[in-house]
Parts: sequence; structure tokens; C-alpha cells
Amino acid sequence: MAKFPIRYLGIPLAPSKVSVEQFAPFIYSMRCYLQRWNHKTLSYTGKVELIGSVIQGVEAFWLQAFPMPVTILDAVSSMCLKFLWGGKNSKVKWDDVCAPKEEGGLGIKNIKVWNKALLFRTLWNIHSNAETLWFRWVHSFYLKGTSIFDFIPKHGDSYLIKEIVKIRNDLVVAFGGRDRAIVGLSRFVVGNKFLSGKVYDVLRVARVKKPWMSCVWKHFIPPKHSFTVWLACRGRNN
Repeated sequence: MAKFPIRYLGIPLAPSKVSVEQFAPFIYSMRCYLQRWNHKTLSYTGKVELIGSVIQGVEAFWLQAFPMPVTILDAVSSMCLKFLWGGKNSKVKWDDVCAPKEEGGLGIKNIKVWNKALLFRTLWNIHSNAETLWFRWVHSFYLKGTSIFDFIPKHGDSYLIKEIVKIRNDLVVAFGGRDRAIVGLSRFVVGNKFLSGKVYDVLRVARVKKPWMSCVWKHFIPPKHSFTVWLACRGRNN
């Protein structure tokens, strides 16, 4: 008989909270992905693209499965920060880098907010019984014909499903009821696709738009020149 914690599709499952140590594979894969490019000569804009691909693509499977511990997300942000600036003192704070371009940043997603947005997508996919092995497993192992919006987890159920239920409960409270929560979440669905990016925009703290940014990022301006101008506008091009 398997003992907890076990892994399903690479994700640790346990009735108790998953420890920070059990996220070691997540950190390791992130570090390996970035280190693979450390020895190459990349422009700042090239590094920004790679960081975006890590946060928004490579590790999205983990980010949509768990409310990640803050220490883990901070470690990821620190790795990305060092990768961007080459291990030197950062020219611009990471929170500022993570702002949208029109608000003075570089458009990299804040991984903490992105984690929450992806968990909303997971909740919706469970609700809509998305046709993937993972969600079919959740329905057959846990829900057994019950809606995720009605499901009550048992003491021995995994930390993962319990955290999804917490997110559901927060959503129900925010919308003022179960049915309203479902309707509210459905507004982020187009066709069969849940728009996590739209949820991200709702969850993040918006900043004042910078009119000068529209002159910096133009398709006809080489990206490395735009980046230099961006630093200059922030007074950090030294």
C-alpha cells in the first residue's frame, strides 16, 4: 500500500500540508531551466522572454495545483531577479519589473498573483469536468458525482483538494452565494478556454499608467534599444 506523500503526475499528494522540502523538484527544475542559459550571451529583453516562459509556461502545472508557500515563490522570484541582472545589484525592483509595460514595468507576471489566477482556472476545470486525466482522477477519486461547489472534504483528503475547496469558499463569500460564484467565474471563460490572464488582471494591484511607455515599446524599435530607454526613463541606466 502506498504511503503519503505520494506523487500523482509529479505532484505531491498528502492529507497534511505539503512541506517546503517536497517542493524541491519544482525549485530544481526552475534553477536548471535558468542555468541552462546562464553561460550564453543574452540581451536583457531575451532574458525577460525566458523568465516569462518559465513563470507562465514551464512551471504552470505546479502553479495551478497548489497555493505555493511564500518561501518557494520568493525563491523563484529571487532566481529570476538574479538571472535578469546577471547576479549584480538589481537596477529595478522586482515588483516594478512585474508591472505591465503600460504601467512602467516589463510585463513579467507576479508569480504570487499568477499562482492564485491559475488556481481559479483549476477550480473551474474541476467544476466543468475538463477532459484530462488529472481532472477525471479528481472526479473519480474525490467528487464521485458531486459538484466541486458542493463537495465537503474529509479529514484524510489531500492538502491539494482541501486548498481548492478553500479557494471555492472564498469565491462563494466574495460573490455572495454558490450560484453567483459559478456565474462570476464563468465570465472568464470564452468557448472552452478559461482566461487566467484576465483573472490575473483582476487580482493584481493596478498602477497608474505611464504615458511615456507608449513611446518606448514600439515594434519598429529594436527591443534592446527600448530596454535602454526604459532604464533611462527610470533613471537606472548607469
